[in-house]
Amino acid sequence: MAAADLSPTLSADIPLQIHRIWEIYHGKLAMKFKIKNTSNKDVEIGALGIPMIFDNILDGRTLEQTHAKNVFYDPYIGSDAGYLQVTRLSGHAPSLIVAPIGKTPFEAYNPLNDDPTPRGIAFEGFYEWMVHSKAYAENEWKTADQWNTPSSTVLKPGAVKVYALQFILSGTAQDTEAKLIENSLPVAVSVPGYVLPQNAEAKLFIKYPKSIKSIKSFPTDALTVTALPVGKSSWLGYAIKGNAWGRAKLLITYSNGIEQSIHYKIIASEKEVIENYGRFLTTKQWFNQSNDIFKRSPSPITYDNEKQQQVTQDNRAWIAGLSDEGGAGAWLGAIMKQLVQPNKLEIDKLKQFVDTVMFGRIQLRNGANKYGVKKSLFYYEPDSMPKNTYSTTINFKTWSAWPKKEADNLGRSYNYPHVAAAHWVMYRLARNYQGLVEQATWKEHLIDAAETGLAMVRLAPEYA
Repeated sequence: MAAADLSPTLSADIPLQIHRIWEIYHGKLAMKFKIKNTSNKDVEIGALGIPMIFDNILDGRTLEQTHAKNVFYDPYIGSDAGYLQVTRLSGHAPSLIVAPIGKTPFEAYNPLNDDPTPRGIAFEGFYEWMVHSKAYAENEWKTADQWNTPSSTVLKPGAVKVYALQFILSGTAQDTEAKLIENSLPVAVSVPGYVLPQNAEAKLFIKYPKSIKSIKSFPTDALTVTALPVGKSSWLGYAIKGNAWGRAKLLITYSNGIEQSIHYKIIASEKEVIENYGRFLTTKQWFNQSNDIFKRSPSPITYDNEKQQQVTQDNRAWIAGLSDEGGAGAWLGAIMKQLVQPNKLEIDKLKQFVDTVMFGRIQLRNGANKYGVKKSLFYYEPDSMPKNTYSTTINFKTWSAWPKKEADNLGRSYNYPHVAAAHWVMYRLARNYQGLVEQATWKEHLIDAAETGLAMVRLAPEYA
C-alpha cells in the first residue's frame, strides 16, 4: 500500500536503515518495520518502541463529541501474545485490537515523555509499544522491577530484522477474546482475576491452535500450576496457586516458539488483607492532633506510602481535607471494613470520628443546610491563618488549593454517598451486633443516611 524510508528522521550516526511499510495482512491493515544494519559491525538494539497514537485528548470537546471521537486504550504486555485494546468512550462497536504479527513482543508500555502535546486532567499522554526495553531497564527504569524480562537484539552487518503489527476491527470490548481467537492469536483468561490471595486458587484457561511446550513460573516457586481434567471444551484449564507474596509471572511457550506472559499479584489471604487494612487505617493513618487548626482530628487521613507519613497538607485541598474521593477514601474504607469484619477497638476510634469530625464538620449537623457535605476541611487562605500554617515546600499557587469559601462549598453531589455510606454502616453495626455501637442509636443512623441522600438532591442538584 505504502512505504517510507524513516532513516532521515533519525540521527545521522545511527547505523540503521528503517523502512515502514503499510500493507494488507490476511484482510487486515498491517504496519511493518524493516530494520537493516548498514555498518560493518554488530549493532545491538537496546530499546525499540512503536508509538501507539490514538485520540484520547478530551480538551475542548463536549461529552457527545468525546463519545464520538475519542478512545481509551488498554495494554496487555503479554510478550508475543500481547495486544492493545482501543475502545470508544461510548463503549459502542466497533473497537480496535492492535496485535503482533509473529515475534513482535509487547514487552513494556512506555510513556512518550518527550511528546510536546500538553498534558493535564483531560489528557494523560501517548505511549509506545516496547518490543525491546533492555536499555531502559538498565538506565531510566533501573530502580523498578519489570514484569517481563527486558530484551535487546543484535543485528549482524547487513542483517535485516522485521517487526509488524496488525489492526483488527472488533465489536465492543466484551468481544476482544473472541476476536483474538478468530484470528488464531493466543488467549488466556484467569478467573476470578490476576490478584491471587494465598488461601485461594485461580483457574487459568488457555486457547490457541498450537500446543503448549512449557509453562514456567517466575520466580520459580512463586506459582504452582496444576493441569485440570480435559473436558469437551477446546480450552485448556489449569489451577493456579500463589505461594509467595508479591509479583509473579507465568511464561507459556507454545510449540511454534510464541511466548505468552501472564502476570499475577499474590497477596495474603482475604481475611488477613482485610485485617491489615483496618489496622493500618486506624493506626498509621490515624490522625490525632487535638490542636489541628482545620479541625480534622481524630480521623483516618490520607497517607503517602513513599514518604511513609500522613498527608496533612497538599496543594489539592481535598487530599488533606477528608472529602472528595481523594480525601474521603481513608475514612470511608476504614468504616466500610467494619461491615464485613468488625473490630471493636477500631470501631471505638471510628465512632469518635463519625460523631465529631464527619457529622458536624465535614457534614453540617445543624442549620438550614443540615446534612450538607463540604468539599474539604483543609483549605489555603494564608492571609487569614497564623504565620507558618502552610508548608513553604508546597506550591499552593494552583486552582486546586481551594480557599475556605470553595472548601466549604456544599454543591458537589459526589461527596454525599461517602457520608451516607458511613451512616449506613453505623446503622448496620448498631442493629445487627451487640456491644459495638449503642443499639438504641440504630434508627438515628438510618435516618441520617437517608437524609444525606435527600440533601444531595436539595443542596447539590447539578450532578444528583
